[in-house]
Amino acid sequence: TKGKQVQQTWGVFEDVFAPTDATFKFLQDVLDEVMALFPSKYIHIGGDECPKESWKRSAFCQELMKSKGLKDEHELQSYFIQRIEKHVNAKGRTIIGWDEILEGGLAPNAIVMSWRGEEGGIEAAKQNHQVIMTPGGWCYFDHSQSPNEDSVTIGGFTPIEKVYSYEPVPAALNETQSQLVLGAQANVWTEYITNESKLAYMVFPRMAALSEVLWSPKAQRNWPHFEQRLTQQFQRYKLWNINYSKAYFELNDSISVTSDGLLWHLLPPKGKHNIQFSLLPQGNATPNFQPYTVPLLINQSYNVQAINTADGKPYPSITRNFNINKATGRAVQILRKPSKSYPGKYGALTLVNGLTANGKRSHPEWMGFSGGSVEIVIDFGETVTISKLGVSTLHY
Repeated sequence: TKGKQVQQTWGVFEDVFAPTDATFKFLQDVLDEVMALFPSKYIHIGGDECPKESWKRSAFCQELMKSKGLKDEHELQSYFIQRIEKHVNAKGRTIIGWDEILEGGLAPNAIVMSWRGEEGGIEAAKQNHQVIMTPGGWCYFDHSQSPNEDSVTIGGFTPIEKVYSYEPVPAALNETQSQLVLGAQANVWTEYITNESKLAYMVFPRMAALSEVLWSPKAQRNWPHFEQRLTQQFQRYKLWNINYSKAYFELNDSISVTSDGLLWHLLPPKGKHNIQFSLLPQGNATPNFQPYTVPLLINQSYNVQAINTADGKPYPSITRNFNINKATGRAVQILRKPSKSYPGKYGALTLVNGLTANGKRSHPEWMGFSGGSVEIVIDFGETVTISKLGVSTLHY
C-alpha cells in the first residue's frame, strides 16, 4: 500500500498513530533502541498536541473504545500512554510526558512536564506525581527577548528579567506537594533558529537567569544583585566567543498624547546608557544624533532613531517612522478586549499613534481579536472630512 509522506514542516497535524498492536510493536522497538543508546532513568515520550479527529473517524478506534470501556478519545490517549509506560517501566525506566497526558487519566508512574502554563504541573502534583515546570511564558527561550527584536522568532516576549522572576514551585501547592516539583527546564524550539549563532543569541544570557533561579533558595534571589554580576558574565561570553543577546542594553520607548501632538519618550535601559537621538522629517536619510534630555514632540511625519552608546559602544537602536494623519492621537474606544497574545503595546493608542507594525507576528504594534467582530470608535472631537481609511493586517 502507498504510505504517507513524512511531514515537511513543523506544526500540529491530524495524522496520529492508530492504537493497533502493530503500532505498539513499532513504537516499542524504537523505544528499545533509544533505551539501549541512552542510559538515562527517564525517557521523554512527548504526548502533546494530539488531535483526536482521525480517532473519531476511525472505526477501529471507536470499536476499541467500546471494548475497553473508554468514554472518549481523551481516555483513548490515556490508554495509549499507559501501554507505552508499561513497556518503558518494564525496562526499569520512567516516562516523562507533556501535560496533555493528564487528559483522560494520568499513567500511574508518569512524570509530567508542564508547558501550557503551570496548571498541568499543579494538577499532577495534587495527584501525587512528580513534575517538571517549563511554562511557555517564562521558560520558552525561542520567544523574543526584546520588544524591538530584529530577527524572526515564533512570537512571545520573555525578557531576562521575566525569566529571573520565575518561581518554579507554584503557590497553589502545599508543602508535601511542593516536594514533587523536581525543578524547571528551558526549551528552545528551532523552527526559526537556523544556525548555532542564533541559538546562542536566544539562550544567553537568559540561561544564566534561569540557572540562578533553579540553583538558589528563593530568599537568596535578588534581581539588582544579579544585574550587577551580569556585566562580568557578559565579559565571559565575549571571551568564549558566544553570540549573546544585547537586549539588556536596549532602549525602550513610550508614547503619550498632548494638545500639541504626540510625545515620544525614551526609557533608559537597565544597563549603562548614553542616549542619543535623531529626529528627521521623512525623506531625510542621514541621521543627525544629539543627546536625549526630554521627550520629543511629534506633530508631523518624522523618522526618529535612538541609540544607547554606553562605554562608547553602540547597542541596538530604536527606529520609529511616524506617519501623522487626522486620527493620530485622537481618543479611541475599543468595545471589546483584544487577544492576550496581541494586546497592542500602547493599548487603544496603538491604533492612532502614527506607527504601523512590521510583518513579524511578534511585533508589539499588532493588536488582534479572536473570533467575531470588533467595534472601534475614534472620537475626533469635531466634524471632519475623511477621504480614505487605511488599515494594516497580518496574515500568517
